[in-house]
Amino acid sequence: MNARRTRILLVDDERDWLDLCREAFTDEGFDVATAASGWEALELVERDAFDVVLSDLRLPGPNGIELLERIKKCSPETEVAIVTGFSALDVALACLRGGAFDMVRKPVKTATLVELARRADERRVQRTTADLQRLCEAISSNAAPERLLERIVGVVRDIMQADVVSLMLPDADGTLHVAHAIGLPNAGVEQPVAIGARVSGRIALERTPALLDGDVSQDPRFEGCGSRAIGSSIVYPLYLGPRLVGVLNVRRGREARRYRSSDLDRMYLFAAQVLLALENARLVRETLLAERLASTRLLASTIAHEINNPASYLMSSLEHVRKEVAASGLEGRAREDLLSAIGDATEGAERISGIVADVGALGRSDDAGVAFDAALAVRLSLRIAGARLATRARVRTDIAADLVVSGSIGRLSQVLVNLLVNAASAFSTADTTRNEIVVRGSRDGAFVVLEVRDNGPGIAAAHVARLFEPWFTTRTAQGGTGLGLSIARDLARNLGGEIEVVTAATAGTSFFVRLPAASPSIHPPSSSATRARLGRAPRVLCIDDEPAILRAYDRTLRQHYELVLADGGQAAERAILADGPFDAIVCDLRMPDVSGDRLYAAIVERRPELARRFLFVTGSVDDTRTEDVLRASGARILHKPTQVIALRQAIDAIVHLGEE
Repeated sequence: MNARRTRILLVDDERDWLDLCREAFTDEGFDVATAASGWEALELVERDAFDVVLSDLRLPGPNGIELLERIKKCSPETEVAIVTGFSALDVALACLRGGAFDMVRKPVKTATLVELARRADERRVQRTTADLQRLCEAISSNAAPERLLERIVGVVRDIMQADVVSLMLPDADGTLHVAHAIGLPNAGVEQPVAIGARVSGRIALERTPALLDGDVSQDPRFEGCGSRAIGSSIVYPLYLGPRLVGVLNVRRGREARRYRSSDLDRMYLFAAQVLLALENARLVRETLLAERLASTRLLASTIAHEINNPASYLMSSLEHVRKEVAASGLEGRAREDLLSAIGDATEGAERISGIVADVGALGRSDDAGVAFDAALAVRLSLRIAGARLATRARVRTDIAADLVVSGSIGRLSQVLVNLLVNAASAFSTADTTRNEIVVRGSRDGAFVVLEVRDNGPGIAAAHVARLFEPWFTTRTAQGGTGLGLSIARDLARNLGGEIEVVTAATAGTSFFVRLPAASPSIHPPSSSATRARLGRAPRVLCIDDEPAILRAYDRTLRQHYELVLADGGQAAERAILADGPFDAIVCDLRMPDVSGDRLYAAIVERRPELARRFLFVTGSVDDTRTEDVLRASGARILHKPTQVIALRQAIDAIVHLGEE
């Protein structure tokens, strides 16, 4: 908003004196209007807004006291000073009761009147500043952050003396919803408004605050919005650069005084503070989400790094022992006992592998665009929330096959964990015989739909509209922050989807996560007859700084390939440049001397034909950027712990690719 001059109305029936004052005030930078009677002054005040009115006491028509009362009724923020040749006590008391800023006795110098007007305008600004400070204190308070929107709406109502106030926030689908309101019927709260539709949506689209009065059907800006008598209103779109943050609406009834341009100016200041508060709340929410994701990634990375390598060579060694026992000729109970023990150990190792893989998937929350089966995200979320759910309700799953979506399995798992924990918290008591949580997965046209349903008491109708509002919670006593569902919806939207809720007082609550379906990932073909096609065993270089993993490679792969082993990046570089060619190169990504990606870059620079020969096997989950770069260059990646058959299939696929 551009700075403007103070607007002043001078009222006096002496034309010469009025002209003299006009010249003096204009020279001092005021925006001046004049009136020679009480009627003329009232007409100007009702038509336009003034910061200060200086009026003579005796006027044709309404006198100065009557004019004071009328001005304060229609424009209470305007400061009024009375100039009079009489100093009677009753006149002074009438001025005081009417809310006059001051009373000045004639004769008076124009310089004195200019100073009086400046002081009156300063008090007007101080009142606005006090209102602004009150608004700032209310919305910046750290107490009960879940009540931020309620505080904003309440204080704006008081300051703007409004009958109805609503704060609308944008949704991802291009609509506005009423996040909080005072004086608005429930139907108005529940009905979304498309941006560009109706009055608030049209003003949001135009991005220009509007002062409205009466029936908007006569306003060309709102053609097609219908005939609506909306009283006196201010609709203020809140924009941060090109981004719509919200729309603030204030309205007075038909019998109340109308809003004026000065009220629109005041709303500019208040709207700026509301915008700041909403942005701060958003940043806090995103910071909490980022910290949660970062903590998850750190934990997942640590677990994966410490477990994946030993789990990998444990599984391959058990497979080798099983084959040796089977081929040893050992018979009877001893053979059965050994194979049973190996089977139990293998099952345990595979369970460890599954847990680490799930945690690794949770840590890889930035894998945007990766296709995966939603059933894996359900399994991971149930594993994480299982301990919380087991003591409160029985859990049943019904997941259809091939529910492939695209995005991050970690992010979808976090959405489901939030919904599962929320469902468990819906039950007032822990009773696994009666309480039930059902997780369903199905296909609905172009969408995959995951449902989390509980048979709890349902959600109160008054709370449904605010469920996804940041900081809103009905479980403050249980430590609820009001961020779980808000974060879940943000995560779902980042995956290109949405969350919907259906609830009934006696039928529990269902949350539906709708995500765009994706095509399954297409893996290159593998072959068990690679040796026959080549006429020799494929030559494979295996690189790892872990001696046990190299020994496992030697035991499990030697009979299928001609193996060359390298205990680090430097040894591998010498082998590739001196002992090549190789049909496939199996390389660890993290090595202390030369990391796998650095080795890859150095080799491909000299031998570009090897770019698609690399298979990286990594136990880390926090190298997603490095992995993306490597994949883009043609390399392939497996995550530890790997089963022998998966490793062989990946090697054969690379060898097969080289034959084409």
